[in-house]
Amino acid sequence: MNSPFHWRHRQAEFTVANVSDAFGNAVRVFRLVWSTSPFLTGLMLVLTVVSAATPAATAWVLGAILTATDDALRAGTGEFSRVGALIALQAGIVVVAFGLRAGRGAVSSILGDLFTNRTNLMILEKSETLDISYFENAVFYDRLENAQREAREGPMQIVAESFAVAQNAITLLTLIAVLYTIAWWIVLVVIVTTLPALLVEVKFSRERFRLQTWRSPEVRRLGYFRWLITNDDYIKELRIFDLGRHLIDIYRATFDKFFRENRSLTLRSTRATAALQFLGAAASGGVFAYVAYQVVLGTLRIGALGTYYIAYQQTVEATNQLLQGITRIYERGLFVNNFFEFLEFEPLVDPGVEGKKVPRPLAQGIEFRDVHFTYPGTETPVLEGVSFKIEPGQTVAVVGANGAGKTTLVKLISRFYERNAGDILIDGADIREYDVYDLRTQIGVIFQDYGRYQETASINVGYGSLPDIADKERIERAADLSGAHDVIADLPDGYETQLGRWFRDGVNLSIGQWQKIALARGFMRDAQLLILDEPTSSLDVQSEHEVFERFRELTKDKMAILISHRFTTVRMADRILVIDGGLIIEDGTHEELVARAGVYAGLFEMQAAAYR
Repeated sequence: MNSPFHWRHRQAEFTVANVSDAFGNAVRVFRLVWSTSPFLTGLMLVLTVVSAATPAATAWVLGAILTATDDALRAGTGEFSRVGALIALQAGIVVVAFGLRAGRGAVSSILGDLFTNRTNLMILEKSETLDISYFENAVFYDRLENAQREAREGPMQIVAESFAVAQNAITLLTLIAVLYTIAWWIVLVVIVTTLPALLVEVKFSRERFRLQTWRSPEVRRLGYFRWLITNDDYIKELRIFDLGRHLIDIYRATFDKFFRENRSLTLRSTRATAALQFLGAAASGGVFAYVAYQVVLGTLRIGALGTYYIAYQQTVEATNQLLQGITRIYERGLFVNNFFEFLEFEPLVDPGVEGKKVPRPLAQGIEFRDVHFTYPGTETPVLEGVSFKIEPGQTVAVVGANGAGKTTLVKLISRFYERNAGDILIDGADIREYDVYDLRTQIGVIFQDYGRYQETASINVGYGSLPDIADKERIERAADLSGAHDVIADLPDGYETQLGRWFRDGVNLSIGQWQKIALARGFMRDAQLLILDEPTSSLDVQSEHEVFERFRELTKDKMAILISHRFTTVRMADRILVIDGGLIIEDGTHEELVARAGVYAGLFEMQAAAYR
């Protein structure tokens, strides 16, 4: 299984293994393109093959025109019919070449749109299957950044280069045949003067790969800065603390660093390319002088001079393009490996699609037995032997310092992570025996870091239960339970009002109003377990009291877990768990824990004193 937690940058050394991987990826891309549209891919191949023959045909016909003209001049008859026919043929070849080029451009554009959309969807679909542990890991985002970049550019570039290589290979073979009719050694001159270009291109391809791969964390950081500077949630704080200019300075410095690296690479590449082009020009001039001399001696006809000039220039161009194309396929094959490696990620939590359904209703509830857990990629345990049980119809509050592991309990129940040791039981059966997707339908969670969707108020609430997203009555009932109904009723278009500022006619809400919307989303689901993770932190005292009165009604016959720092809320629970150092250190009702004069009693007294 390919995990993001122990990933190192792939080296771009020119080894047999890397070359094999790079070109193997090109083959995989081509298969993907073919499966995207066999018709368009086949049409592109046909147009490519036919286009490849036009340069050699142009060179041959030009030589024939010059020879026919010379024959006519020597005959002195003024006969132009053969020359005219050849010129007409040349014009026809030019028209066909233009038509083929335009056709290939149109087919390539359409095929490119289809294929780019498919690769982007492949990344989105893969991301949707991965568990939350991936998205809480910075290395994974580097992989995602690389994969998304390659989905936009890499695969289709490989396809375009593959077609270009095929065309240049066919063109080269036909042109070599034409040059061979003049002198066989001219072919060797072409090879000797163009082969060094391959080595130069490989060298700079490796450097480009290293630069772009190693930059991923910094590129993501620049993207984050762009988002911060233009996001309405942060704009007030950026202005008051004058953070905008500070972030722009960091952005500018990072860009300048990238620019210097790119400029160095470009200049070195340009110097090497210029030296090779000088070598090619010298060889071309020498061979051209030789052919002209042979024409003067009468060894060759004058048409050979025209044929050579066109054929040699086209051969050099086709050879350069062929070698550069192969090198670019190698380079893109290295890059596109990021895309294919991303698609190989698998969930770390077994989805258990063949697992059993959660009992409806639950008879025994949920139980933690000596559960241990450490987040992947870290060494500090969060839970070190947690044990407790929640019975049907019971509301349990969990309190503790930040980082004590309260939200981790929710993540384990929701199967976002697997515990390292111990047992989590649902109605006496291991939680891993249940189908993950079915399990989650029985859990309604309202997280502290709730989502603020740039959609209508109705959709924002309806997202809590997609099967019921069109049920207006259910949506309004959930909004009423959370206190969001009055907020929505005052909006310009009620439940059809666009929320957020990202789209036209959008209305932004206060943090407290957004929180009521999020609560409504959680109340949409008819779940057996409701979890509120600091759900009312942005509500005033009266709104919070109203929400929990409704919450108590909603959870009469259900299980509920309440995570909160407000003891006015916590004391409403049937039982209170105090977590510290990865363990449940206290367990009881509010009255029992206060009477015990332990950690909970001390925290309660500190908070109560603030209101006296």
